[in-house]
Amino acid sequence: MSYTTQSSESFSETIHWIYSSQIIETSEEVVEPADNMELIDKVFQNGELLGNILKNVSKDGMNHLSLRLVNKVFNSEMLRLIRRNHRGINVSNVFKSVDDEWRMEEEDVTYDVAINNQKVNSARVYAYCRFLKEVAEVKICKLTIETLPMKYTYEDLHDALINMLTGSDYEIVEEFIGTKQICRFGCDRCSDIVNNGKCKNYGPLEEYIVLHPHHFHCLLVSDVLLFQIAQRCITFSDEKEETLEKLDEMISPLISCDKLHLILTDSFGATRYRSIGEENQLSHSFPREVLDLMIVKWKVKSLKLEFQATDSETCTVFHYGDVFAKGSFDTPFANLKVSNYTLESVEIDLKCTEIVIEEMETYLNTRQPSPFDNLVANAKRLFPTRNMLVKFPNEYCLITPENIASFILKLMKMSEMEKDRNFNSTFRIYSPNNGKNYSDYTLNIPDILNLGVRFLTEEGEENNHFLLEKVVPIPVEEERLTLGNKCRWHGKSFQLKNEMTNNRIHFQIVFEEEFLEMLSSVRDKLKQVGFLEHYLP
Repeated sequence: MSYTTQSSESFSETIHWIYSSQIIETSEEVVEPADNMELIDKVFQNGELLGNILKNVSKDGMNHLSLRLVNKVFNSEMLRLIRRNHRGINVSNVFKSVDDEWRMEEEDVTYDVAINNQKVNSARVYAYCRFLKEVAEVKICKLTIETLPMKYTYEDLHDALINMLTGSDYEIVEEFIGTKQICRFGCDRCSDIVNNGKCKNYGPLEEYIVLHPHHFHCLLVSDVLLFQIAQRCITFSDEKEETLEKLDEMISPLISCDKLHLILTDSFGATRYRSIGEENQLSHSFPREVLDLMIVKWKVKSLKLEFQATDSETCTVFHYGDVFAKGSFDTPFANLKVSNYTLESVEIDLKCTEIVIEEMETYLNTRQPSPFDNLVANAKRLFPTRNMLVKFPNEYCLITPENIASFILKLMKMSEMEKDRNFNSTFRIYSPNNGKNYSDYTLNIPDILNLGVRFLTEEGEENNHFLLEKVVPIPVEEERLTLGNKCRWHGKSFQLKNEMTNNRIHFQIVFEEEFLEMLSSVRDKLKQVGFLEHYLP
């Protein structure tokens, strides 16, 4: 590699910039660089000191590549910083608005993607990856591709990320997520990454890509694959017994996993989310026998169900026939047969559209039947477990000072719809970030969130009530936004126990960090803060 030789004037300007940026601070008076070039030279020849300096310059170094020109040691430490922060690669979309996406679809224009929060024009992605690979000598262990626009030339992105950036280092990749977007039908290089023996997190799964016995920590599977398998079994088999034998052949015996992450969309079935409420139907469904066999055959310990809403204007109607049962979440739970296996835990992640949120809000404000009534009860029967988490979307904050009391009680009813014992249900609820709501929250405090208050069930049986056991903090949740922006969520878990059934309900009520900081700043001006007292330092 060649290095540019700087004039002493250019070098002095660089040093002056570094001092003026307060990268180096001393308790004494800052000495002028011109009088201490020997001391400065010693600092800028010390790799350990430069490493500490660069930590305060940038988290990834890509915004300050000009610092490589200071000297060879500086260049070496800059590249070391880039290598360290690019062991994991995240590729995401950086549309500023929906209008930008529409314009990109209609016009022949280039656009930007984000690679580890660094905005890169689509025409320069290959050159960017080439720099990371050949100059910085990056070796990636994790590659995650989030939803990207259809306009992008998939072959180009595949060539940049898989062929160039991963290259011959495919044997060290431990996480390989979302790459089906750029490799629709699979290829030898992607197959090599999945089968390298170290890949522990992968998906969405493609058929026949796993060639050798492989254990995954987390395996993503889409409902599309489930329906494809079911359709093929029906197409090439005449009798039910023959169909089930075909199904057993199609579920690979080479796979095992600790956690199965199933992505459920609204693309299959006669009803879509936009018609929700008309017939009280929740359109997410799946061929039950296919998923059940995967869970049993792959020795799955825990399951995550991610409910997504597609932006497609059409949906595929799958005819289950007499062979496959429809696994759904909106039917009366008593009609569902209980599966003959037990999972350690089940998580339901409701990533929904605004239309669904409006339906949820309607459900909270009325006593009318809702497609959400049977959500937990059906999940209990479809996927028997003692521990279930229901996570509401943070994009739409359902809980407000006005409905928090009714929301809590309705979720308790949802959890207790099917009578059982020793069951732990958790609801993670996100609250709005609005400083005007401080006093409102103190006036609408659910009794159940006050220590010592008991909530009696409708049956009124002796000892059949819930008691708030304790309030405990939950780990801070950090959400990555576009181009390096982050949102931090702080929450408390209000743990309730039914003394008769030994069931527990955990309400994880989460607030944005900004909201809690503002609350803390005005604490002395408030007469009372109610249950928000638990969130104050």
